[in-house]
Amino acid sequence: MKVSTRRIVQSLTIIILVVCINLFLLLPTKNLSKSTQQVVAQPKLQEAMQSEANKHVKQLRDQHFRTTAGKHEEHIWTKGEHNEEKGPSPSSSTLGPTELRDVFISVKTTTKFHKSRLDILLKTWFVLAREQTYFFTDGEDKEFQKRTNGHMINTKCPTVHNRIALCCKMAYEYDAFIESKKRWFCHVDDDTYINVPRLVKTLQNYNHTEDWYLGKPSLSHPIRIPDRSNPGHEIAFWFATGGAGFCISKSLALKMLPYASGGRLNSACDKIRLPDDCTVGHIICKL
Repeated sequence: MKVSTRRIVQSLTIIILVVCINLFLLLPTKNLSKSTQQVVAQPKLQEAMQSEANKHVKQLRDQHFRTTAGKHEEHIWTKGEHNEEKGPSPSSSTLGPTELRDVFISVKTTTKFHKSRLDILLKTWFVLAREQTYFFTDGEDKEFQKRTNGHMINTKCPTVHNRIALCCKMAYEYDAFIESKKRWFCHVDDDTYINVPRLVKTLQNYNHTEDWYLGKPSLSHPIRIPDRSNPGHEIAFWFATGGAGFCISKSLALKMLPYASGGRLNSACDKIRLPDDCTVGHIICKL
């Protein structure tokens, strides 16, 4: 008997046994006074047989996939609510896995930290992501402009460390990402070390055509602020701290356009009177 035929016979035997057991369990019980052990034993027996059948079917399926390697394609569909009207959209398994070239890395810095902080970054992880990394600062620096391959952007934002300056630079970062047309917008501060290969590998687990906001919450609970447009009420939302860094998928970033593009992020900051990372979380949570 050929191997394939023997496997088919084995599968049919298992299936017939499972069907017989299910029919037996559906028969009316004539003696309700039988011990509880018998009542418990029936589902256990059914579970054991079903498990054995599933195991055998899995073996056959795995054997089939091994013999047809390269002839089938696995599809994973998005679950984002924004895709419901258009139907499921293909994941990165269909579009191609995310690569480093698909990531826009923005580093927020300031002139006084160029030598003490950027010098370290340029000698370490920046070497692995020269073309993908941009530095957003508040003044001209010819030396570092050259060392970053022209990727240092002078936002001309205030040089102080306050809400207005932080939001000003974040607005430039966001607009630059939108213009890049890349899949992922990843923001970090100038004292953050990035494991570049690990970052790319992590992003490959997520679909950039879905709404993803990845990062570390600054608090163990949603932040609550007064709702200035509705006195007496509060607004609660989560946000990923900018210090630890966060990544936003292209799909979600595009939805932020009405609230963040063209300097609108500055207005959003002023409205809630919180720093840039809080404002990004506020915008995302109200979408």
